[in-house]
Amino acid sequence: MYLSGKSLARIQAETGVPHETARLILHRKGIRFRHVHAILHPVVRMLNFEAALLLGLHAGDGHLSDSWGISVGGEDREMLKAVVTLVESILGVEPYIDVRSDNYFIVRSAKDQVRQFFRDYGFPRGKKAGIVRVPEAVMESENPRIWTGFLRGAFSSDGSFWYKRRWGQCRFEVSSPWFRDGFVELAHRLGFEFRSYNYMHNGGDNKLPLHLAYLGTRDEVRRWMESVGSISDTHLRRYSEWKTGIWAE
Repeated sequence: MYLSGKSLARIQAETGVPHETARLILHRKGIRFRHVHAILHPVVRMLNFEAALLLGLHAGDGHLSDSWGISVGGEDREMLKAVVTLVESILGVEPYIDVRSDNYFIVRSAKDQVRQFFRDYGFPRGKKAGIVRVPEAVMESENPRIWTGFLRGAFSSDGSFWYKRRWGQCRFEVSSPWFRDGFVELAHRLGFEFRSYNYMHNGGDNKLPLHLAYLGTRDEVRRWMESVGSISDTHLRRYSEWKTGIWAE
């Protein structure tokens, strides 16, 4: 349909397939798009839940240089759609989806307004893993919805959900102590007491010390996943398995 000249909007109208899904299918098939990715509207300047969610995602898995991008795991298809929707609604641009052969996606844009959005919140250009921190605007906010949005984005990117039988655990593991400590502080404001420790990572190319926070009390893990949660398909699938296993016992 696209090769015959129909737009993504027309394909959605005729088939009911959302245009984000159609775009992803076309990218996976290697179809070259007919147009330059559009600017839809100016960026949203107000810090709201959705903007905080996007900032949390960027703090974890985003990068900023001559262009902006955020990495999403290949198994997290619903998360990919959610990120695209956030980019369109908050950043006001139609992003490009780069499908990598090693099973992950990059949602990216080189538009000036996108790069300026993240610079305005204090994110550095270039490598940030060891120095990134929670933006001041988020830390200074008195709105619990802002804290929750950022925490959900950060946990979706740099968090994990682990379980063994009845024991479940939410883990947050990063290279920046300031990011970890800011995450713990925001969680504390919502009534969650993450425990923290540091350790040296010996595998791979990453030689930075790692800074970890975890939540392991069953009721608190459940409350976190139900009230803060994650947009990662992998996290949500594992949480559902754990929760179903507990109820089945």
